[in-house]
This record gives sequence, C-alpha cells and structure tokens, in this order.
Amino acid sequence: MHPIILGIIQGLTEFLPISSSGHLLIIPYLFHWPPSGLTFDVALNTGTFIAVLLYFFPVWWGLLTKGLIQRQAKELRLLGLLLLATIPAAVIGYWGEPIIADTLRKPLIASIMLIGFGVVLYFAERVGTNKRDMNQLSWSEALIIGLTQSLALIPGVSRSGITITSGLLLGLTKEEATEFSFLLLAPISLGAAITQVPAVLQSSLIEQHEMLIGTIVSFLVGIAAIHLMLRFIKKYGFAPYIWYRIVVGTIFLLLIVFG
Repeated sequence: MHPIILGIIQGLTEFLPISSSGHLLIIPYLFHWPPSGLTFDVALNTGTFIAVLLYFFPVWWGLLTKGLIQRQAKELRLLGLLLLATIPAAVIGYWGEPIIADTLRKPLIASIMLIGFGVVLYFAERVGTNKRDMNQLSWSEALIIGLTQSLALIPGVSRSGITITSGLLLGLTKEEATEFSFLLLAPISLGAAITQVPAVLQSSLIEQHEMLIGTIVSFLVGIAAIHLMLRFIKKYGFAPYIWYRIVVGTIFLLLIVFG
C-alpha cells in the first residue's frame, strides 16, 4: 500500500509547486512508515519523468528535429537554454548527494522550506511583469534558473516551484514559466535515474517490485497532474499553491515539533 500512496503523492506534487521531496519525506515520518530512501524517491521521479516526456513529446520532437537536424535557430537556441539550465543542478546533485542525503533530508527542514519558499513564490507572482516567453530568455537568465533549480535538492523547496519562481522574477508569463519548468524536469530526472541504476539493481526483489509499483502510479497520476496544472494556473494563478504551502507547511512543522 505504501508504494501506491507514495506514487500518488509523487505524481501530484512533482508538477505542482509544493515539493514532492518534502511530502515524500514528511508524510512517512508522520505516519511512522519506514523511510523510503533516496533510491526509492528517484524511482518515483522516473515515473513523473516519463509522464512529462510523453506529455511534451511533440515539443521535444520539434526541438530535436528542428534544432539538431534542421539546425533552425529558434529551436536550437531553446535546446541550448534548457541544457545550460540543467547543468548546475546536475553537477551539484552529483557531487553533493552524500551531504543532501545525510544532512538535509530532515522533516523539520522540509517543513520550513515549504513555508519559506511559498512566501518567495507569492512575492514573485506579485512583482513579475508576466510579459516574456521562454525564447526571450538570455543565456545568463537560463543559468540563473538552473542555479536556483539546484536549491530543489533541499526537500521542501520544490523543483517546479523554484524554477517557476525564477521564471516569474525574470518576467516570464505564468504559462511560459511553468512550461519551461516542466521541460527542465526531463533532463535532470533522466540524469538522476541513471545515477541510481546501480542502487536499484542491488535492491532486493521486494524493493524492486515496490519501486516498479510506485513508478507506474506516479506516471499515471503525473500525466493528469500536468494537464490540470497547466489549465489551473490560467484561471487561478499560483495563489492556491502558495496558501497550501504556508498552511500545510505550518501544520507539518507543528506536528513535528510538538507531536
């Protein structure tokens, strides 16, 4: 049952700016479930990686064929921006994984980050000009988004949340900031999955079975979450997610401190 529940949590929270890693850390802690570990979390991320890859397959196909094969400037440049924005989190994640796993994967830290970066997202939505599209990003701005994406290695920050926040502060429209964030998910998730292959192969058959179940569930839920997220922000913006982060993060914090 736990892999199914965690798969649902991953599928819903990966694409909403409310932190999948934070929820995957805090909820098992509060219900006294055995810790899933970083390898299991990456397996769940593989499900949402497949979801975002399939959902945006026409976009990726256009970027690859027009950019790499036909060498069209617009698509080739956007591919370059996405690659540049991926590098910081990939490098920091690869070299900093032991520190992240041993030091930062704490329910208390995740709760504080949920609240704090909810406030940051509120500020970004208020001050962002909401006028630019992702093709207007400069190389330095793409690098800035990539650097902020590395903060999502801290549970509770939210990878989609921090990259959307950065996009809004750089003047992207809500829709463009969200789509750029979702496109960034594919390469970073693929890299994380590849690094965890040895750990998965060394797991027991029961653990591998649980990972497979969680991956399938997170994929199915993730497809629906992407579609709903893209439609939802056009009508309501990010306010519901901001309040969710602050209220639920506060509840988590109180339960952890006084529970």
